[in-house]
Amino acid sequence: MQSLIGITRPSAGAVRLNGDVLVIRSPAEAIEAGIVYVPEERGRQGAIIGLPIFQNVTLPSLQKTSRAGFLKLANEFALARIYAAPRSARRLA
Repeated sequence: MQSLIGITRPSAGAVRLNGDVLVIRSPAEAIEAGIVYVPEERGRQGAIIGLPIFQNVTLPSLQKTSRAGFLKLANEFALARIYAAPRSARRLA
């Protein structure tokens, strides 16, 4: 399952979505394609407990929410709102 979202490299095979072959290199790319992963042990593997939900949601997309190594809170809020929108209404930044 981790290779489907870009955490590990697949050993073989291809991912197809609506007939198109996807090459997922990172969790951010998976999210943009509409694929998410919820691990069995969410408390240990799927979240940083000390962070609010919106920051956990945007962690895979740090390049979109930070500049020069600093997180921009407004960018995190905006991206979290996009991810929370229905898929049909999304326009990813």
